[in-house]
Amino acid sequence: MKISKPLAILISLTMVFAITSCAKKLKSCIGNISYSSSAICMCYEDVPGEYDESGEAMQGIVYREVKDLDGIMSQKEMPVLMYFYTTDNPTAAGITAGVEDLAERFNGKIVVVAVDASAYPTLNTELNVTAVPEFVLFSGGAKVANFGSDSKSNWTVNDIVSWLATNGIS
Repeated sequence: MKISKPLAILISLTMVFAITSCAKKLKSCIGNISYSSSAICMCYEDVPGEYDESGEAMQGIVYREVKDLDGIMSQKEMPVLMYFYTTDNPTAAGITAGVEDLAERFNGKIVVVAVDASAYPTLNTELNVTAVPEFVLFSGGAKVANFGSDSKSNWTVNDIVSWLATNGIS
């Protein structure tokens, strides 16, 4: 099928607009760098003050405060992986490191948000988060699925990757 040049330009502009709209919507929901907020977005971006030998900015996971959690969950442009944890869980640090790897691996494909479950009891109930850690996937502004970590005796980050793939994220 041959596409006319004006149609190709229109399609390109539409895609740029859609990507820009997504960035604007998400940007309005995400705030400043914060390593103490109860809801953070794991953003893969230039790490402030870190440069390689050639002076280029180094990229990595930067934690940004979530200013509008409902806004992130309801936006329709990019799927959202919510990771529920509590600070008193002894395995949280290791799992969080794995979730950071997911945020880097799926950069541009999903938004990864970490939520301290103890700060959001109503949200836990609404999303059927019965134990931590837990993962909830949103797409098109609606909840798609829970990972169900409480029903699994043993799981790894690779199991999360497989679960994401089962839900259309690869």
